[in-house]
Amino acid sequence: MAENHTTFVVGAGASKEFGLPDGSELRNQIRTMVRRMDGATQQLSQSSDWLPNVAQWRGLQPSPDVLYTAAPKLVDALQTSLSIDDCIYTHSDDRGVEILGKYCIAKTILSSERNSCLTPTPRNNSPHDFALKKWFDQDKNEHRTLSAWDSWLSILFQNLTAQCKRDQIAERLSKVSFVVFNYDRCIEHALEHFVFWKIGRNDMDEARQIVAGMSIVHAYEWVAPLHGGGAAEFGADPNENVLVQYAQNIRTFTDDPTDKVTKAVHDELHRAKSIVFLGFSFLDLNMQMLADPRTEKRSPQTCYGTSLGLSKADTAAASDDIVSWVAHSSQASILLEPLTCADFMLQNRRVFGFTK
Repeated sequence: MAENHTTFVVGAGASKEFGLPDGSELRNQIRTMVRRMDGATQQLSQSSDWLPNVAQWRGLQPSPDVLYTAAPKLVDALQTSLSIDDCIYTHSDDRGVEILGKYCIAKTILSSERNSCLTPTPRNNSPHDFALKKWFDQDKNEHRTLSAWDSWLSILFQNLTAQCKRDQIAERLSKVSFVVFNYDRCIEHALEHFVFWKIGRNDMDEARQIVAGMSIVHAYEWVAPLHGGGAAEFGADPNENVLVQYAQNIRTFTDDPTDKVTKAVHDELHRAKSIVFLGFSFLDLNMQMLADPRTEKRSPQTCYGTSLGLSKADTAAASDDIVSWVAHSSQASILLEPLTCADFMLQNRRVFGFTK
């Protein structure tokens, strides 16, 4: 790893390990939210008081009726859709579904960040410690505790910065990049805090500068930047007007990605010697976005990834898609393992780190 660049392609399954919803959970949470909006609206004699007040949407002024008619449509369509993104794609000719759907995405993601194990909890005179998230795992029928320090990203950071002096941290972190298919800011937020603690809890601004120097590309944008203009603090609970602005940052696979984002995604895959898929769903539209016309010009890559929850047949299909869309070489090595992201990083410390 010390000699080669690695690009991590990150899906919702990776954020789930911080306590955020995966695609189906996000869909269900949004459907519940919209049902409450729709139910309250019906009780208020078709008043739109329970729907977001969208004065402007990307330069246009939508009619209140657009959102009112979108609410019951979303409630019905979500229960037969793979995800909220898939639902918006189905109704791509309905501006109301897009607006209400993306508003609910922004509201749910920010709420989920606030309730995740990455939420800062002041302790020992430091405002930068993390909370523990206790939850009930319905799949395993047991109570569990999530900790940022046990996460896949923490394990990766430990591996990358092993046997590393303080002034070498930025250079070590430049050995990896991230192509993120999630709307949340978990990776940026967690890395800032990992660096902050690694360098001695002296200067959060320095930690932020180091992370800002990394290559982290959000394929479908994100809910809001963490810092600077239009920023939303991690764990924030913004009001409705601000949420409407954040919702307009979000792009789904219905929207054509900007040339800048597409180029950035392709650049990260093109320079990678190894590509790692973490918590990724391998949907066709997402795989197509990763397809780089320059792939046939590069040397064969090794592609790793997690395939937890996939059958052997689906894992084989995912491997074929990686060869077709990403690696573009029959000589590429594809290694998918049915593990959580954290277990995958634990079991591959030597592959993705500087310890030997």
